[in-house]
Amino acid sequence: MDSEKFSRQTGDFYRSIGHFVVEFSLLVHTLETYASRILGEPVQQGRRGKDKSAAAQRALSRYFEAMRKAGGALANAEDRTVMKQLRSELSQLVKERDRVAHDAWFIGWGSSETTDWSSGERWRYRSGAEWTPVDVRTLTAESIERLADDADRLRRLVGNVAGAVLTLPYHPGEGPAHVLKIVDGRLAVNR
Repeated sequence: MDSEKFSRQTGDFYRSIGHFVVEFSLLVHTLETYASRILGEPVQQGRRGKDKSAAAQRALSRYFEAMRKAGGALANAEDRTVMKQLRSELSQLVKERDRVAHDAWFIGWGSSETTDWSSGERWRYRSGAEWTPVDVRTLTAESIERLADDADRLRRLVGNVAGAVLTLPYHPGEGPAHVLKIVDGRLAVNR
Protein backbone atom coordinates (compact mmCIF):
# COMPACT_ATOMS: atom_id res chain seq x y z
CA MET A 1 0.00 0.00 0.00
CA ASP A 2 1.23 3.49 -0.87
CA SER A 3 0.71 5.15 2.52
CA GLU A 4 1.62 8.63 1.24
CA LYS A 5 -1.03 8.42 -1.50
CA PHE A 6 -3.53 6.99 0.98
CA SER A 7 -2.91 9.88 3.41
CA ARG A 8 -3.13 12.50 0.67
CA GLN A 9 -6.35 11.17 -0.87
CA THR A 10 -8.20 10.47 2.37
CA GLY A 11 -6.94 13.77 3.81
CA ASP A 12 -8.34 15.63 0.80
CA PHE A 13 -11.68 13.93 1.39
CA TYR A 14 -11.83 14.81 5.09
CA ARG A 15 -10.78 18.42 4.38
CA SER A 16 -13.49 18.77 1.72
CA ILE A 17 -16.15 17.65 4.22
CA GLY A 18 -14.85 20.18 6.74
CA HIS A 19 -14.84 22.90 4.09
CA PHE A 20 -18.46 22.13 3.22
CA VAL A 21 -19.51 22.18 6.89
CA VAL A 22 -17.91 25.60 7.40
CA GLU A 23 -19.41 27.09 4.22
CA PHE A 24 -22.82 25.70 5.14
CA SER A 25 -22.61 27.16 8.65
CA LEU A 26 -21.81 30.58 7.14
CA LEU A 27 -24.88 30.24 4.91
CA VAL A 28 -27.12 29.46 7.90
CA HIS A 29 -25.57 32.38 9.79
CA THR A 30 -26.31 34.69 6.85
CA LEU A 31 -29.92 33.51 6.61
CA GLU A 32 -30.44 34.09 10.32
CA THR A 33 -28.67 37.46 10.28
CA TYR A 34 -30.99 38.87 7.62
CA ALA A 35 -34.04 37.32 9.28
CA SER A 36 -33.11 38.74 12.69
CA ARG A 37 -32.56 42.19 11.24
CA ILE A 38 -36.18 42.27 10.06
CA LEU A 39 -38.00 39.97 12.48
CA GLY A 40 -35.90 40.36 15.61
CA GLU A 41 -34.07 37.62 17.45
CA PRO A 42 -35.59 34.14 17.17
CA VAL A 43 -37.65 32.91 20.10
CA GLN A 44 -35.91 30.01 21.81
CA GLN A 45 -38.13 26.95 21.97
CA GLY A 46 -37.40 24.16 24.40
CA ARG A 47 -33.90 23.20 25.42
CA ARG A 48 -31.25 25.07 23.41
CA GLY A 49 -29.47 22.87 20.90
CA LYS A 50 -31.98 20.04 21.27
CA ASP A 51 -32.56 19.66 17.54
CA LYS A 52 -29.60 21.09 15.67
CA SER A 53 -30.55 19.32 12.44
CA ALA A 54 -33.59 21.60 12.23
CA ALA A 55 -31.60 24.82 12.82
CA ALA A 56 -30.91 25.33 9.12
CA GLN A 57 -34.55 24.73 8.23
CA ARG A 58 -35.66 27.26 10.89
CA ALA A 59 -33.18 29.84 9.57
CA LEU A 60 -34.43 29.20 6.04
CA SER A 61 -38.08 29.64 7.06
CA ARG A 62 -37.29 32.80 9.04
CA TYR A 63 -35.35 34.26 6.11
CA PHE A 64 -38.26 33.83 3.70
CA GLU A 65 -40.70 35.14 6.30
CA ALA A 66 -38.48 38.21 6.67
CA MET A 67 -38.27 38.72 2.90
CA ARG A 68 -42.09 38.52 2.64
CA LYS A 69 -42.45 41.02 5.48
CA ALA A 70 -39.92 43.46 4.03
CA GLY A 71 -40.89 43.05 0.38
CA GLY A 72 -44.61 42.74 0.71
CA ALA A 73 -46.14 40.28 -1.70
CA LEU A 74 -43.38 40.76 -4.29
CA ALA A 75 -46.13 41.46 -6.78
CA ASN A 76 -43.99 40.81 -9.82
CA ALA A 77 -44.15 37.22 -11.15
CA GLU A 78 -40.44 37.21 -12.00
CA ASP A 79 -39.55 38.07 -8.39
CA ARG A 80 -41.75 35.24 -7.13
CA THR A 81 -40.09 32.83 -9.57
CA VAL A 82 -36.62 33.83 -8.34
CA MET A 83 -37.69 33.46 -4.71
CA LYS A 84 -39.19 30.03 -5.40
CA GLN A 85 -35.96 28.93 -7.11
CA LEU A 86 -33.84 30.26 -4.24
CA ARG A 87 -35.94 28.39 -1.69
CA SER A 88 -35.72 25.21 -3.77
CA GLU A 89 -31.93 25.38 -4.08
CA LEU A 90 -31.49 26.20 -0.39
CA SER A 91 -33.82 23.37 0.66
CA GLN A 92 -31.89 20.91 -1.50
CA LEU A 93 -28.60 21.99 0.04
CA VAL A 94 -30.06 21.60 3.56
CA LYS A 95 -31.01 18.02 2.65
CA GLU A 96 -27.51 17.36 1.35
CA ARG A 97 -25.96 18.80 4.52
CA ASP A 98 -28.18 16.53 6.61
CA ARG A 99 -26.97 13.54 4.60
CA VAL A 100 -23.32 14.59 4.92
CA ALA A 101 -23.74 15.01 8.67
CA HIS A 102 -25.86 11.96 9.47
CA ASP A 103 -25.01 9.22 6.97
CA ALA A 104 -22.31 6.62 7.62
CA TRP A 105 -19.11 7.41 5.71
CA PHE A 106 -16.56 4.92 4.42
CA ILE A 107 -13.42 6.80 3.39
CA GLY A 108 -10.11 5.03 2.88
CA TRP A 109 -11.63 1.57 2.93
CA GLY A 110 -10.39 -1.11 0.58
CA SER A 111 -8.44 -4.30 0.29
CA SER A 112 -4.71 -4.92 0.24
CA GLU A 113 -4.89 -4.44 -3.55
CA THR A 114 -6.56 -1.00 -3.36
CA THR A 115 -4.45 1.73 -4.96
CA ASP A 116 -6.98 4.56 -5.25
CA TRP A 117 -8.72 6.02 -2.20
CA SER A 118 -10.03 9.15 -3.95
CA SER A 119 -13.66 8.07 -3.62
CA GLY A 120 -15.70 7.10 -0.60
CA GLU A 121 -19.17 5.85 0.12
CA ARG A 122 -21.95 7.49 2.06
CA TRP A 123 -24.58 5.09 3.36
CA ARG A 124 -28.00 6.14 4.55
CA TYR A 125 -29.74 3.56 6.72
CA ARG A 126 -33.41 2.86 7.27
CA SER A 127 -34.28 3.12 10.92
CA GLY A 128 -36.02 0.20 12.52
CA ALA A 129 -35.40 -3.47 12.91
CA GLU A 130 -33.68 -4.00 9.54
CA TRP A 131 -30.46 -2.07 9.74
CA THR A 132 -29.98 -2.00 5.96
CA PRO A 133 -28.67 0.80 3.77
CA VAL A 134 -31.37 2.35 1.60
CA ASP A 135 -29.18 4.82 -0.24
CA VAL A 136 -25.50 4.25 -1.03
CA ARG A 137 -23.62 6.97 -2.87
CA THR A 138 -20.06 7.03 -4.09
CA LEU A 139 -18.54 10.49 -3.76
CA THR A 140 -15.18 12.16 -4.22
CA ALA A 141 -13.46 15.07 -2.51
CA GLU A 142 -14.24 17.09 -5.64
CA SER A 143 -17.98 16.39 -5.37
CA ILE A 144 -17.97 17.55 -1.75
CA GLU A 145 -15.99 20.66 -2.77
CA ARG A 146 -18.78 21.42 -5.27
CA LEU A 147 -21.24 21.35 -2.35
CA ALA A 148 -19.00 23.81 -0.49
CA ASP A 149 -18.88 26.04 -3.55
CA ASP A 150 -22.66 25.83 -3.83
CA ALA A 151 -23.08 26.85 -0.19
CA ASP A 152 -20.82 29.86 -0.82
CA ARG A 153 -22.73 30.77 -4.03
CA LEU A 154 -26.09 30.54 -2.26
CA ARG A 155 -24.83 32.58 0.71
CA ARG A 156 -23.90 35.39 -1.67
CA LEU A 157 -27.23 35.15 -3.50
CA VAL A 158 -29.12 35.30 -0.20
CA GLY A 159 -27.36 38.61 0.41
CA ASN A 160 -28.19 39.86 -3.09
CA VAL A 161 -31.88 39.05 -2.59
CA ALA A 162 -31.98 40.65 0.85
CA GLY A 163 -30.36 43.79 -0.53
CA ALA A 164 -32.88 43.99 -3.36
CA VAL A 165 -35.85 43.40 -1.06
CA LEU A 166 -34.68 45.83 1.61
CA THR A 167 -34.15 48.61 -0.95
CA LEU A 168 -37.48 48.10 -2.77
CA PRO A 169 -38.98 51.22 -1.13
CA TYR A 170 -36.19 53.28 -2.74
CA HIS A 171 -36.00 51.35 -6.02
CA PRO A 172 -39.50 50.14 -6.92
CA GLY A 173 -39.51 47.31 -9.43
CA GLU A 174 -35.92 46.31 -8.68
CA GLY A 175 -36.64 43.23 -6.60
CA PRO A 176 -34.97 39.82 -6.62
CA ALA A 177 -35.44 39.27 -10.38
CA HIS A 178 -33.52 42.51 -10.97
CA VAL A 179 -30.40 41.08 -9.30
CA LEU A 180 -30.73 37.33 -10.00
CA LYS A 181 -31.65 35.17 -12.97
CA ILE A 182 -32.08 31.46 -13.55
CA VAL A 183 -29.42 29.97 -15.82
CA ASP A 184 -29.45 26.26 -16.60
CA GLY A 185 -31.79 25.60 -13.69
CA ARG A 186 -29.65 27.47 -11.12
CA LEU A 187 -29.70 31.00 -9.80
CA ALA A 188 -26.92 33.35 -10.85
CA VAL A 189 -26.20 37.05 -10.46
CA ASN A 190 -27.97 39.06 -13.16
CA ARG A 191 -25.17 41.11 -14.75
